[in-house]
Amino acid sequence: MSVAPIMLLERTSTVGFIGLGAMGNHMLNNLVSRSQFKSFAIFDVNENAMNNEIQRHKTAHPLTQILKCSSPAEVATRASYVISMVPTSTHVQEVYTGKNSVLTALKQLDEQARSQTLCLDESTIEQSVSKAVALKIREVGADMMDAPVSGGKCLLYHRRGHG
Repeated sequence: MSVAPIMLLERTSTVGFIGLGAMGNHMLNNLVSRSQFKSFAIFDVNENAMNNEIQRHKTAHPLTQILKCSSPAEVATRASYVISMVPTSTHVQEVYTGKNSVLTALKQLDEQARSQTLCLDESTIEQSVSKAVALKIREVGADMMDAPVSGGKCLLYHRRGHG
C-alpha cells in the first residue's frame, strides 16, 4: 500500500479560519471554492463543525488542504492570514487574547512572521473591544482589521431568494 506524502502548509500562503458557525462556515466555503488559496487551517470549539468542513471539501476540492487545529494559537502558528467570525465580544477576546490564543502564538513567532500576519475579525461586536484587541495584536508587530458582517443567517437566506 502506498501512502501519499503529507504536505506541510506554508504559513504565508495559508488562511486560518476561526469560527465555523451559522455564518463562518459559509464564509469558509466561499474562500475554499473561489479564492486562489489552497491551504486552510481551521478551528472551532465544535469539533463536528471542523470535521464537517473537512469532509465537505475532501471530495469537492481534493487539491485544497484543510488542517484541523486544536486552538486559535495553532491557527496563528500555521497561517499568516487569520480570519475570525465568532458570536460575541467575549469570544473575540478569548480567540485573540485568551489562553491558547492568536496572541499567544504571535509572541512565539519571530519578528518577520509577526510582521507577515494579518488578522481579520468579521464578528459583529462592540467597537471598543475590536479596538482594544487590535491594539494588543499590533503591539507584537502583527496587524488586525475589523470587518464586521451583519445580517446573520436569516438575512443570508433571504438574500439568496429563499425568503
